[in-house]
Amino acid sequence: MRVVSRLQATNLRPRDLISPIALAIYPVLFLLAQNLDQVVVSQAVRSLVFSFLLLLVVFVLSFIGVRDWTKAGLITSGALILFFSYGHVYELLKEWANLLARHRYLVPIWGLALAAWVIGTWRRKQDQRTKVLLITVVSVSILVVSGWPLLMWYLPTSGTGRSLNTNNEMIEAPNLGGPIPDRPDIYYIVLDGYGRQDVLAELFNYDNSDFTSALEKMGFTIASASLSNYGHTSLSLAATLNLNYVNDLAGAMEPDSKDLRPLEELIENSAVREIFEALGYQFVAFETGLPYTSIAGADIYLVPDYSEDRQDFALLSGLELNEFEGMFLETTLGRVALDHYIRAQSNIGEFLTGFPYKKHRNRVLFTISSLSDFAEREGEFFVFAHVISPHPPFVFGENGEEVSNTRPFSFQDDGCCTRDQYIQGYGDQAAFISSLVKLEIAEILARSEQPPIIVIQGDHGPGAYLAPSKNDSNLKERFAILNAMHLPGEGADLLYPGITPVNTFRLILQEYFGVRLELIQDESYFSPGARPYDLELIEREELEG
Repeated sequence: MRVVSRLQATNLRPRDLISPIALAIYPVLFLLAQNLDQVVVSQAVRSLVFSFLLLLVVFVLSFIGVRDWTKAGLITSGALILFFSYGHVYELLKEWANLLARHRYLVPIWGLALAAWVIGTWRRKQDQRTKVLLITVVSVSILVVSGWPLLMWYLPTSGTGRSLNTNNEMIEAPNLGGPIPDRPDIYYIVLDGYGRQDVLAELFNYDNSDFTSALEKMGFTIASASLSNYGHTSLSLAATLNLNYVNDLAGAMEPDSKDLRPLEELIENSAVREIFEALGYQFVAFETGLPYTSIAGADIYLVPDYSEDRQDFALLSGLELNEFEGMFLETTLGRVALDHYIRAQSNIGEFLTGFPYKKHRNRVLFTISSLSDFAEREGEFFVFAHVISPHPPFVFGENGEEVSNTRPFSFQDDGCCTRDQYIQGYGDQAAFISSLVKLEIAEILARSEQPPIIVIQGDHGPGAYLAPSKNDSNLKERFAILNAMHLPGEGADLLYPGITPVNTFRLILQEYFGVRLELIQDESYFSPGARPYDLELIEREELEG
């Protein structure tokens, strides 16, 4: 009764809590909406719980200090704004006013701003309903704006995904002909971000000729002028696995849409998968760390054993600080503590961020080392292996040694490091991955009774010189890719230097399975990461300059 009386006496009203609640939810929703292509919503749950706990603690402490719920709500709103905006402001200053991007300058400013807000709110005697109303309107408005993309993401897509898949109908199972004797296993190995040999030598001073020469000695043909069709994994794989361009398949999508569900559906239930399953192949896939390339519904879906990593990170294996939580931490005032540990080369920085890097190393090693397991296995297999390497994060040294990473885990090209660090880390990681793949391919060939079809491709090139706009990016770096194929018999004669991935399985299906498919024009399209469907054709001269 005393608690109820006190609440009534101090006039706690719902309006006092609306803006703090909105401001606690907004940072999580905003970051989630900006990264729906990289994370799943469930990864944000604990960040949301943390935001509410922070709200509760600050709100209660504020009330204890001022004995007024309205003022406590206003103080809490200001504190949340400052806490959750710190990392964003810090990044802006690094880009536009680097001299001011120092915690020793910014933290005192934030402290003074908080003190001024608290004192001003506490001492103000006038009715604060107008201020409360204004902050409430603004906070609810930005919450709605940030939540709208999430709402659109989970609303039904009006059949868009199915309409994108209608291209599969052009190659229905009855048109595939009768049983084909001595059908080979097929390995489609995507080495994420693996660039073309000449471009790596020119821009990265990295010579991978040992790798390509070894592949050629094992019977591979290298498409020496190959380009990717798109600069982003989701677009590139959707096109390759559906034998057509995404701009044809995704005509219903708006240029400013960030909804990758149609692309995820195309990768999960691709034309290539349907065709080979109709032929009696078992479709094999691996956990990749990305939601849209981890095809959990495959006939065989393989996941590494993370138990050793969990023992190494006993606390974080329970917390399992994920990619979203790492990004979220960097946008808040918590960035100050994280950067402190990084500068001090403290083990705490790596302790906070190390578990997902360990998992990623494990995934890459497990995927590559598991490929040859299917060479002697009874049955016919289509093995799809998306290996997110040599793409960032850089977790392997040149000889496979573990690379220390203290920044929160991310698959993004930008933000991982400086350009010089990117070039060094990429070259080292590419060297190690190339050596692993070379050994595993030799094992596959040695253990296969029937010579297999093996495709090793980059989905796109590196991103050291990638920018949001086409004009500011080095297009040759991003679009020139490794493209090596082991095509038994006369298939190698059909491979031409400038083939793009969209024609990969058109060529294979035509040559080895009698499917009546013509090759289509090889084209490349640029789109900004924030607007994946805003596609712009790249002229061949732009990619050869």
